Amino acid sequence: MVSIVFFGILAELSARFVLYIRGEQTGRLDPAWWNLRLVDTLRVHNIFFTDAEGIFRTSADRWDESGITINAAGFRGREFRRFPEDSFSRSILFIGDSFTWGLNARPIDQCFVDRIGRESSFICFNAGIPGADPAQYALIASRYVPVLKPDYTVVTVYLANDLMDVPRKIIPGLPLYFQTNAGWLPSFFRGRYFLTAEESYAFARQQFIPEQTWKKLLLKTGIGTALLSVSMKISEYRDWERRTRSSVTNQYLQSIREVCAREGSRLFIFIVPPRQTDVNSSFTHNPDGYIKKKYPALTKGLEEYIHVIPVRKEHYDSAVDGHFNNDGHRIAAGFILLRLLDN
Repeated sequence: MVSIVFFGILAELSARFVLYIRGEQTGRLDPAWWNLRLVDTLRVHNIFFTDAEGIFRTSADRWDESGITINAAGFRGREFRRFPEDSFSRSILFIGDSFTWGLNARPIDQCFVDRIGRESSFICFNAGIPGADPAQYALIASRYVPVLKPDYTVVTVYLANDLMDVPRKIIPGLPLYFQTNAGWLPSFFRGRYFLTAEESYAFARQQFIPEQTWKKLLLKTGIGTALLSVSMKISEYRDWERRTRSSVTNQYLQSIREVCAREGSRLFIFIVPPRQTDVNSSFTHNPDGYIKKKYPALTKGLEEYIHVIPVRKEHYDSAVDGHFNNDGHRIAAGFILLRLLDN
């Protein structure tokens, strides 16, 4: 009996440890990025919103007490004003998601965009927004590259969530995510649109929150969580396979390339690898070769523009969060600056 109890405890601890290193939590079936919370009354408080042009952005009045500078266009940092052509400084338009915005940089001006602006003579425009996707990247490029005419356009692509297998319609007024007391609820998920936060929340509850008592009891254990998540993991794996084989993200990046070529802006695409799946010994040995071999649908026809940021696991904030810590932002800034200066 003692040995049975011992092995049972060992199995439970092992299951919890495996969940932890995978960036998952005991008792939860929703993907880590959902961070879904059950609430009695759903309340929406959108700090980021989609404007009449379909661009997901924010506004200065929503950050009054944060110390974060938001420009008139709704992005963090300096105003989007074109500098005179006789200016000695060269300009960069950064396009991306929460990595480019500077999430988890502490303080936020430790973000790689800010560091490049401080450590060089480049004028940096930051169009990074948490939750943005390649459809937004292409929209921002088409809107702001002709206006700012930057010498360089830098697009950061995070492979954990920027690989798309279905194009997203640009719907003015519909936020990419509904920001609620239940978490960030997507308006677009696996090809399905949710026009209200309530629709997205109802879908998430149906998908990830079991109603049966026996399932609720199982979820209190690591072993039970692992067992109940098997079918969901299979579905996620199939979804991931579809996205890695899809050319949708490539098509968005190609459209950015065309805009940059037309406006005389030099394009650079910097790849951010997911900590959990791609930062391994093979990646460390040859980052560019590893990514181009594993993601041919993404890189096809864009090889000359793509550069892979050579980060390690310790450059991320945590397994669950997945964003750069300050060291990650420092490494990214140095690598991006080196590539820009080389060219």
